[in-house]
Amino acid sequence: MLGVGPDFIARGGFRFVAHAGVATATANPWTLLDAPSQSAIPAILDQATAQWALKLGGVGARFSLADESGRPVDLEIVGLLEPGILQGTVIVAEQNFQRLFPGRSGYGMALVDVAEVADGARAEVPAALTAAWADAGVTLVPAVERLRSLQAVQNTFLSAFQALGTLGLLLGTAGVAAVQVQGTVERLDALALLRAIGFTLGRIRLLLVLETLLPVAAGLAAGTLAGSLAVAPALAGGTARVPLGWVAATCGMTLTVASLAAVLAASRAAIPERPTPA
Repeated sequence: MLGVGPDFIARGGFRFVAHAGVATATANPWTLLDAPSQSAIPAILDQATAQWALKLGGVGARFSLADESGRPVDLEIVGLLEPGILQGTVIVAEQNFQRLFPGRSGYGMALVDVAEVADGARAEVPAALTAAWADAGVTLVPAVERLRSLQAVQNTFLSAFQALGTLGLLLGTAGVAAVQVQGTVERLDALALLRAIGFTLGRIRLLLVLETLLPVAAGLAAGTLAGSLAVAPALAGGTARVPLGWVAATCGMTLTVASLAAVLAASRAAIPERPTPA
C-alpha cells in the first residue's frame, strides 16, 4: 500500500482506464482519494492488480486489507490505472495511510521527474541523487527497467501461449490435410464417376482443394471473431494493441500450409481417366 501526499495528488499524471465521477471532464481523478467517506477508504489500483490479483470488479468495488494492528479495513476503488510502474500497489491518500499505519514514519519511495532537466544533464541525475541520499541507502531504478521487470512474467506467458496457439493451428491444418487425403482415397469410385460424366481432371482437383480450404477459412474466421470478442474490453479501454502483423502472418501461413496440403492431396490422387470411345 502506498500513501501519496497532496503534491502528488495535485500533480496528477498516469492514465486512467476508469474512475468515479469528478466535477468536470478535465478534473484531476487523483483528487478522489481526498473525498470524505465514512464507510470505506478511497483507493486507486492498476487494472491488472484489481482484476487478476484481487479478483475485483471495476470502479466501486470494495475489498478489505489489514491495517498495522491486523484489523480489517474496508477500501473502495475510485480509479483504475493502466498497467505501469505503480502496478501491484494499492494507493490511498497520505492522511488515510498515516491513520492505518501510525508506526510508519517518513517516506520510503519517491518518483523523480527529470522531464525539465536538460538532455545533456539527465545522465548525471542518478549519480547526483545517489550521492545526495547516500546516508539513506537510496536505490534508484529507472522507470523503463521497473516497467520491464513488472511485465517480464506476463510477456513470457503470453509469448508461450502465442507460440503454442500457432503450433496448434498449424497441426490442425495438417490434420485437415490428412483427412482430405484419406477422404480422396476412399472416394476414388465417386471421383471416377465424375470423370466419366464429363468433369475435367483439373475441375475435380479444384473441388478437392476447395474442400480443404473452405473449412480452414471458416475456422480462421470463427477464431478471429471469437478472439476479437475476447479482447474487446481491453481494446475499448485503450490498454492494448492488436498485433495485426502477427495475426495476418499466422492466418497467411495457415492458408498456405492448407493450400499446399490440398494441392498435394489432389495431385497425388489416382483419379481414373475418362474412358474414350473406341
